[in-house]
Amino acid sequence: MRTITVRILVVAAAMSALAGTANRTLGANIAVLTGLRVYHDDFTSSGAMAQAYNLLLLDGHSFTTVTEITQASLAGNDVVFIPALRPDMSGLASSEVAAISAHVNSGGGLVFIGEHGNNTPSFPDGWLTVDNTVLNPLGFNQSAFDTPEGWQSYNLTNTQHPIAQGPYGTVTSATFGHFGLVERQPGMSSLLDYGPGSAFFTVDIGLGRGVFLMDSDVIEYSGLADPQNRVLLRNTFAYVPEPATFLLLALGGLAILRRR
Repeated sequence: MRTITVRILVVAAAMSALAGTANRTLGANIAVLTGLRVYHDDFTSSGAMAQAYNLLLLDGHSFTTVTEITQASLAGNDVVFIPALRPDMSGLASSEVAAISAHVNSGGGLVFIGEHGNNTPSFPDGWLTVDNTVLNPLGFNQSAFDTPEGWQSYNLTNTQHPIAQGPYGTVTSATFGHFGLVERQPGMSSLLDYGPGSAFFTVDIGLGRGVFLMDSDVIEYSGLADPQNRVLLRNTFAYVPEPATFLLLALGGLAILRRR
């Protein structure tokens, strides 16, 4: 009788996970990259990114900080979050990107915040080189061009995407400064096209999902003054990892119980 009860609980957990696609209430465990290589090394409850941090905390997410990305450091986490790399550092090592790829392929999520090129005379290509240490191994490339207009609101070019129609509201626009642009590729689902590139896109990687947003204004105080940016941020983290992954895990647990 006890085995039957456990099976019912597992199925209930699976159905609850599936329901989260419509109304996400189950927060994710998020591994946040910190350290000298990270431009926004203050994604804490009291740092410069506190508003974004606390919004996600209220949504039920939890955070673990990591200074090096390995399969061991990502174990037990649903999402790896890279809140912009520093342009004067070396970016991520190939072994770290391999660990991210393995994590996402097995059903985890990735949220990567990039930046724009042509930043300062000291760093003429801005974030181009460091961003591509992550993008290139995953099959994408950030080009040297970026938006010339500066700070303004941009209309999303795909308002039917699940992030644009997410559990925390509808997003039709977002406010950015200069943002980087990634060359469009097959399999990329772009939310914000600009010229020949995308500034905001998602991609399915194996069983998991990656979200790439090429400007950090969405997690800064200045950007979060725009209510649309706040909804965009919350919908983004509700989108990864794929909720169906939780269903598969739960059904896997059910299969184990059956074998017993």
